[in-house]
Amino acid sequence: MVHIYIRVYIDEINKKAYIIGMVSNKSFKNNLTIKHMRQKNKSENALYLATNLKNGVCIKLLSKLSF
Repeated sequence: MVHIYIRVYIDEINKKAYIIGMVSNKSFKNNLTIKHMRQKNKSENALYLATNLKNGVCIKLLSKLSF
């Protein structure tokens, strides 16, 4: 697994991306759940590993994460 995961919101209309937050791989693995994130006609039966955004930290704290 990678060291960190970054959540990004893509605004396709305005062609912009916003970094929402990040989570370390340790926090991700310790707090993960398996869930469906259904979207019609796309990955309707796929299972995903996910964690709540509250388990992440502000991107400004990137330099303070320990790996």
